[in-house]
Amino acid sequence: MGEIRVLIVDDSAFMRHALGRLLTEEPDIEVVGAASNGDEGLRMAAELRPDVITLDVEMPVLDGVGMLRRLMLETPTRVVMLSSRKGEIALQMPVTSRYMKRASRRPTGPPRLLARGGAAR
Repeated sequence: MGEIRVLIVDDSAFMRHALGRLLTEEPDIEVVGAASNGDEGLRMAAELRPDVITLDVEMPVLDGVGMLRRLMLETPTRVVMLSSRKGEIALQMPVTSRYMKRASRRPTGPPRLLARGGAAR
């Protein structure tokens, strides 16, 4: 299995940097880009074609849920949604479940889950 190409989309420069450093510690993960809002993230997703996108929920210009809706129509990609809010309400939104199911139908192989101690396959 080759490197997993990841695009980070988060409005916080600190989080983009911290998440980028954490992900690049894994030998088979390559961070291919970082965007500061959903609009920029959509453009970069179309251009870079990452395997996975980490997506912040709350961002200016175009938030994470809005980006997710458009992404699944324009460039379906696996997404890990992130939020610093405890009990994030976005996880209760029907759009998240709908698009997760739709994207999972793509025949791209089994998803990988990352754990702090290493990658689980």
